[in-house]
Amino acid sequence: MKGELSRYFQIAKNGGWPTITASAKSLKPGSSSPDVATLKKGLQMTGDLPGADSSQVFNDTLVMGIKNAQQRFGYTPDGKLTDAPNQRPKCISDDTFTTNIDEYGTHALDDD
Repeated sequence: MKGELSRYFQIAKNGGWPTITASAKSLKPGSSSPDVATLKKGLQMTGDLPGADSSQVFNDTLVMGIKNAQQRFGYTPDGKLTDAPNQRPKCISDDTFTTNIDEYGTHALDDD
């Protein structure tokens, strides 16, 4: 668990999850958008999307990455996006995680 916390701390420290401006309805397999490349970048940061694909095409690899993230966060892994704000992990989308680390100290991330 400490490894995961450390990874999310680094993501938050480096600016957090990238902002995606498109609606989920417009992001689906076969579509193409700069936001698809942004989504891929975010999933690569969290380890849910392997490789370095930075294309703007919503492909099968991205569906797999979305499923990986959904499963890790306790959602049914269907590979579909929604506009629900809780589908984006709060700890990597704002300063909450960083604030908590500042309050409790980075020793919480140290291995015992």
